[in-house]
Amino acid sequence: MDLQFTYYLDRADSFAKPRRESDPLPIVYGDCSIQSAPGGVWAAPCIDVSAFVYCFAGHPVDNTQTIQVYDRDGSAIPASSWTFNASNLFGGSWAVATISFAYDVKALEPILVRGRGKVDADGALIQSPADVVADWLVTHGGLATTDLDETWFARVRSFCAERGIVIAGV
Repeated sequence: MDLQFTYYLDRADSFAKPRRESDPLPIVYGDCSIQSAPGGVWAAPCIDVSAFVYCFAGHPVDNTQTIQVYDRDGSAIPASSWTFNASNLFGGSWAVATISFAYDVKALEPILVRGRGKVDADGALIQSPADVVADWLVTHGGLATTDLDETWFARVRSFCAERGIVIAGV
């Protein structure tokens, strides 16, 4: 692996009708739903201006969760105003997590959200530092899972679990 490799996040221009083509699609790990401050944790870019669809994450996420959605002022947008899809093959390219509104919410942008991120093949939330690094290397770094030193990752995973170390971020 080339450690000087530059990875560019997928952007809203991957979809047919984004509001701003250059908006990056969020990559979410861990539990970002904890309410330590008012409002959302990250902005969900609009990926379809005519259908009022926003990208919660540029990948599937935990489908057992209840997300929170806020307007630009940090006020909660009622759940009756939107629909969440944790794994939506939107636009036919790949599965992303989406929020669909029944009406145009451009005046409320940026739409801010909080929730939980990626899950592993068993449906467990990816929140161990070792698992986040491994997922990033395989998903975005071009490595195969067989390229990873599983013994090392298991040791780091165990170290973190014994100490209750988990991470979350976008």
